[in-house]
Amino acid sequence: KQWYQRRVRGVKDTFDLEDWLCQHAEKAVCLGECGLDFSKWLCPTSTERDEQKAALEQQIAFSKRFDLPLNLHSRSAGKPLLELLRKHSVRGALLHAFDGGRKAINQGI
Repeated sequence: KQWYQRRVRGVKDTFDLEDWLCQHAEKAVCLGECGLDFSKWLCPTSTERDEQKAALEQQIAFSKRFDLPLNLHSRSAGKPLLELLRKHSVRGALLHAFDGGRKAINQGI
């Protein structure tokens, strides 16, 4: 198995990931940790939140293209994350650091 790590804050940061997946997809077992982190100290503006959502949508597309499950992180972003998962009909994801309520968790199951 191979390990690839890069901090992704926007769509432009996903290009290297796509290149890596094209070369090593058979060695990958999962795509992540990816997700949304809308904590105020990390993501204070709506522009930054939109960039994170766009990057996650690209990572979701990669997970489907390369048939890899997602390892998803969600902090202060439970509802937007679940909306994106539903929008893209995501199946096969591990959700951690999720700080949404019980109702949101049940929607994610």
